[in-house]
Parts: sequence; C-alpha cells; structure tokens
Amino acid sequence: MGRRRRLRTPLGPGRALARRTDGLTSTIVGLYGWQDARAAVAHAAGANDCGHHSATPYLTLPAHPGGTHLLVTLVVLSADPEVNGDLKGNGDPHARGSGTRVRVAVSGEVEIRFPDGTRERVPR
Repeated sequence: MGRRRRLRTPLGPGRALARRTDGLTSTIVGLYGWQDARAAVAHAAGANDCGHHSATPYLTLPAHPGGTHLLVTLVVLSADPEVNGDLKGNGDPHARGSGTRVRVAVSGEVEIRFPDGTRERVPR
C-alpha cells in the first residue's frame, strides 16, 4: 500500500480544492448558475487510477430549480505555484477562478474570459 499524502482541502462559496503536499492542486469554481452552491471534497482510498488515496472537489446545489438550468464551471488541475499559490500558504489558491468572467447570451451561448485575456465561446 502506498503512503497517504496529506491533502489540504479549503472550501469557499461555490469553490473547493484539494492540494497534495507536492503542490498538485485540483480546483473547482462555480462561475455561473451555482448560487447557494455547497462545496465539498470526496476522499477515497483504492477507488481510482489516480493513486491509492485521492480527493476530488465538487459542487452541489441545494435543489434543482426545475426546467433547464445552465451551470458554468471552471476546473483546474495544476502544480504550478503561479496558478495555485505556493505550498507555504502564500497566495490565494482560488485565484485562478477569481478573475475569470462569464457572459451568457439570450441564445444560450456562453463566453468565458480568463484572467490572461483568453476567450472561449461555447455555442448553445
């Protein structure tokens, strides 16, 4: 059996992350449609190919509002301290999502603008 790596799992409104001691971080941020979202991290042992111990951040809504409900979610997997903040707790581990902006057109098209200026459009 492998040795369990310590994980930090900070939560915030509409955001959660799991970070290993080596800096590998998985972050999820609700960008649109996640009002009143609950954030959590699922911990598992021997459940997947990511290693014996794993942690997966996720979001849930208290209830489905009915009909069609658009959710836009940012998921980042990185070990880059420029993205995640450093291992000593300096920097905001949620910063990658904080500068990301979303615009949803009446047609349902979604435009996402990342902090570096990159834009992605997702047609309906």
